[in-house]
Amino acid sequence: MAKRPNTAVALNMAALAAIVAAGEAGTYAPAVEISGLAAAGLVEINPAMTDENGNVAVRATAAGIAKIAEGSGAATPVATASTAFEIGDVPDDILSAASEKRRAGRSGGEKYPFDALEVGKGFFVPATEKMPEPAKSLASTVSSATARYAEETDEDETVIVKTYATGEDGKRVKDAEGHFVVESEAEVTRKKMRNTRVFKLVPSKPGAAPGAWVVRTA
Repeated sequence: MAKRPNTAVALNMAALAAIVAAGEAGTYAPAVEISGLAAAGLVEINPAMTDENGNVAVRATAAGIAKIAEGSGAATPVATASTAFEIGDVPDDILSAASEKRRAGRSGGEKYPFDALEVGKGFFVPATEKMPEPAKSLASTVSSATARYAEETDEDETVIVKTYATGEDGKRVKDAEGHFVVESEAEVTRKKMRNTRVFKLVPSKPGAAPGAWVVRTA
């Protein structure tokens, strides 16, 4: 049975500031670090999307953006063993610049030409020594590309957000049966997303040049 959201969880404001700065496209973050933010309605998580390190897709809600924008802007000291930097509210002009930079990089700075790809078109990624199986290596990249062009709808949905146990290396821990260990679950209400572009990864056929095709299907 899913647990009710725990709003008593300490809010990771440093993580929230970084998520807000990422803009509409969002970013990826360890679920354990943002569970409190999700429970408070400051961010929305897509647990179905993870990067190669197991971090979940996340972006700020209107409440999260307002949370960062509010206040006097006085910095709050954070005492840690690894840093002496102070964390404070991000000025509006800095947040705007960060969002613009991310949008600009989505086209000209991308390694793969997702932005220029039209429906029915695709590009081939050959197998190399560093990437012998592109069909597997690019799975997260292609999923992320689809998510970047998704738009928020007016319809709400309730999902179960799971927090997974992680080891010292930051990667998820598996149990004896090979399943990821779940530390907690919480119900999160968020806006449904609608894909405006869909990209699919198709391995090359036997006998053809080894690699994989990335095709835009919608």
